[in-house]
Amino acid sequence: MAEGHAYAGTAFGALGALDVILRRCMEGFAFWQRINDSSESARNFQALLDWQRIKLAVWAQAWGIESGNHRKDRWFCMYEADVMDRLRVIHRVFSNFSNPNSPAPVLNQTHTLAMDVLPRVNPFRAASPGPNSLGNLYLPNEPEPGFNMPVGVKWALQEDKLKDGLSYLTRLIDDLHSVFPPPRLDPARALVLSDLLITRDPNELARISRVENIDPAHAALAWMASVAHRPYGAHLGTNQLHASHLVPIERKEGDAKFMARYQGELVFVEEKYCAAPWGQQEQLNVLKARIDNIVVRLQNADKPMELRTLPCRGGVFSKARSTAEDLTAWTYNIVYRADNPFFVSLQDILRRENGGLDRARLPLGKRFAVGQMLARALMYLHLANWLHKAVRSENVVFFVEEKESVHLDLPYLTGFEHSRLDAPGEQTENVEERRDHKFYRHPKAMTVPVADLKQPLGGPGRHSKVYDIYSLGVVLLEIGLFNTAEKIVGKHLEEKDQTPERIRKVMVERAIPALRFHMGDSYADATLACLDGSLDKFTRESIRLPFYNDVVCRLELCRA
Repeated sequence: MAEGHAYAGTAFGALGALDVILRRCMEGFAFWQRINDSSESARNFQALLDWQRIKLAVWAQAWGIESGNHRKDRWFCMYEADVMDRLRVIHRVFSNFSNPNSPAPVLNQTHTLAMDVLPRVNPFRAASPGPNSLGNLYLPNEPEPGFNMPVGVKWALQEDKLKDGLSYLTRLIDDLHSVFPPPRLDPARALVLSDLLITRDPNELARISRVENIDPAHAALAWMASVAHRPYGAHLGTNQLHASHLVPIERKEGDAKFMARYQGELVFVEEKYCAAPWGQQEQLNVLKARIDNIVVRLQNADKPMELRTLPCRGGVFSKARSTAEDLTAWTYNIVYRADNPFFVSLQDILRRENGGLDRARLPLGKRFAVGQMLARALMYLHLANWLHKAVRSENVVFFVEEKESVHLDLPYLTGFEHSRLDAPGEQTENVEERRDHKFYRHPKAMTVPVADLKQPLGGPGRHSKVYDIYSLGVVLLEIGLFNTAEKIVGKHLEEKDQTPERIRKVMVERAIPALRFHMGDSYADATLACLDGSLDKFTRESIRLPFYNDVVCRLELCRA
């Protein structure tokens, strides 16, 4: 047992460099996350402790502590010793957790850490802060005591010791964020660095979503992931609507998306059709349960706005039997609330021949914003461990008050009718194939998805997060060059030559240089990262950070 906590026997005097102290703090977090105690209070403590770990990691990454980038900031250099003292105290908290003879950590009365009454170190202020604006940290001079394994976490929880220590730890880390706010702090980075969303246990995810003081976005994603992992057939409270109350508005024959009214309320509808040989009811039941899961997720009022999904009203389900082909057919309408009576897809805008009016509707700054929102929406969807499977410009939708409205509001991501959980054993159902769909498919996913439970994850017809990201890259390319993927590739390849690898080669070698000219290096580099295969090597868990750094963060640098 000693090897698991040998790090803690190091005297504070040996902790010199800032990055070393930070690493010791992270080791303290890691050690206490491994404590095996299944009680509710212990699990809640571990979830909250991990949230503090994430906050400290986000702060350190944003400042570039490990790479030494923090030394480029003169304010940080001026007060680096105070920051090191603060991290030493954070490190000591973990030792105090384990020592039954030491009192719970409290603020020293003579050497206060009352940051709220002291001036903040703000690089935007004209006046320089005083020499001791961080205050003096109380730090005993004696060597740090050895880190002894407690009899059990339950003992400490019964004594409220961990609760008090966690409260103290929270204040220490919050003060670091307050006094030394990172140059650019993105709340999403905390979600990307979190390990709490990785678990596939729906009960554990649901529990995390209810823990007090957890970030609201984190709680919402944990809840959505918990719904995704519920077994099919579980009662999830989906709102089954009545087909007789759904009245389409000017729907053209064959339209899978249309406006309608449900009991007089304006709604947007996505229709899904699937069929199976008569008697294979189980396959259709699995698909219906998956759509129910989608509806429940989209109904969550607390889901992050960054998902860019419409508020879901519920689903309309109907069944019919085709005796001619001996098939059982199901039709499922996912119904969303809508504020405006008309919608236009990004693909509709790109396909219009006149182009002039549509370019005015999507000027450069708006195109940057649309790309940024779509990348972040896909990131949040993947954090909830769900695949979209149909990231295409036809599924990026704007809602307008008039059909030819010059002003376009923010985009919404639609097309969730084929979405599913990213996990082995998940069935991929038959989908409609159109000639332009091949331009959005990763070269390794060119086979039309079919219902095959034995298909290995990542094999032909199986989808993955990497494939969603590739599709996003194609949409980013369309936005930047203001043209459809079909036309972009068609300028360089005849239809008979449009093989999967040749399509990607045209996009990477021909379209990206043009994109660089029109949209700038940051936008082009983010798009290239989606398309060139550099992200293919990552697993479904490890791809979170590279996608965030190489795509989402690069797009955020784009301004017009």
